[in-house]
Amino acid sequence: MCLALRKSVGSTAVVQFIVIGLACLLVLSACKSTATVEMMDGVEAAGETVQDIDADTSEPPPLVEASPPAPDGTARFVVEGELPLTTEEVNALISFVEEDTGRPFLRPPVIVAQSGDVFTEALADELGDFQAESDISVRSLQVLGLTDRGVAEVSQAFQDLLLSPEGVLGYYDPETDELYVPVETDGGDELRSLLVHELTHALDGQYTDLTVLDALVEAGDETGNYEPVFGLQAVAEGRATSVQNRWMNENRVAQELPDDLGALEDVPPALVLGLSVPYAFGEQYIERQGGAAATWDLFDTPPVSSEIFMVPFGDASDEPIIDVPTPTADGPILDSAVYGAADILTWLLGESLEPDPSTVFPTIIAIDGWAGGRYVLWGDEGESCMRIAIAADTANDLTEIEEAIMLWAAGGQDRTVAVDDDLVVVTGCAPYVP
Repeated sequence: MCLALRKSVGSTAVVQFIVIGLACLLVLSACKSTATVEMMDGVEAAGETVQDIDADTSEPPPLVEASPPAPDGTARFVVEGELPLTTEEVNALISFVEEDTGRPFLRPPVIVAQSGDVFTEALADELGDFQAESDISVRSLQVLGLTDRGVAEVSQAFQDLLLSPEGVLGYYDPETDELYVPVETDGGDELRSLLVHELTHALDGQYTDLTVLDALVEAGDETGNYEPVFGLQAVAEGRATSVQNRWMNENRVAQELPDDLGALEDVPPALVLGLSVPYAFGEQYIERQGGAAATWDLFDTPPVSSEIFMVPFGDASDEPIIDVPTPTADGPILDSAVYGAADILTWLLGESLEPDPSTVFPTIIAIDGWAGGRYVLWGDEGESCMRIAIAADTANDLTEIEEAIMLWAAGGQDRTVAVDDDLVVVTGCAPYVP
């Protein structure tokens, strides 16, 4: 249901830090985000003990013998264009990424430094035509009460966000094995932080085939199950964000919410939240597993559902996933797909980037009890309707999921919630606004 870039494992969206506070609420006392750094001297970073959560914090040995240091002044990278950083500065960032991930670069990473205009133009070509693909996504948002604006307006706002200074800051292309950054500023902390994130993707890409995400997307297009896509995104973005945040902590770099949200203000919060899930929750997941150096194996065995990387307590990976059948539609079917834990999050908390605290705890409890789900969307030129069926791990979880969704149902019209054959079945309708 989300317009997020499923294929962009290397994109670094600034929206990630907007939901750090929300992620902290969701993981409750377990949240020790390394993304927040205190500005005052003598105050510890608000999250340097994240590994205390059921994780081995001992320093793992390098998984591959470290490469010898480059001679003084020798670049350990290839650059196309001009970077406002010295060779020594970029080499230091490369060394940090190697140390934090426990593996050296097998070959010099290629950094493509572009002007802002060239970067945006190339990115626009990658994004394709959102207007042609967004009808189903925005219809779903309309039905769930997450926007009352039209399809064309929402999809254009989302595309504008991705191409804005608040959107994609840089990206790594696993097919060309190059990372791309715009350089219209000086070589300050923002650019260094971005390079650490993308260099982590580039290093990962030298040891694993990140283009497999394309195959997962194609499989999702056939089966309607995009949960494995979210799982691999959470591993890739979680690792890069973990390394990035550790660099920020060590260098006392603070990531602050700007006073002017720019293009973010024009996008439904549910889309912003959905775009941020692999970053914020992926990082927490990687940290719980011991950090980037201890999680190389997750590329071979990524989470098969978004619940696994989103729930901070217990071990959802041991819980069976129920193959929920497609609910019955009361009209011409427009779409049907698996409805996962990440979908529940954006649904129940996506009305605002500052959700009502009273809805946060029931939502995370509902996510923890999720055992499978599927939705069906139908409609015509005047109305859209959706029916969602959700399975639970236990009878008690089923009740808790029903109670959390009842809070949503009470906030609008044409919404029903019922328990039918061990499933919570939700139906909602709303006017279709093209």
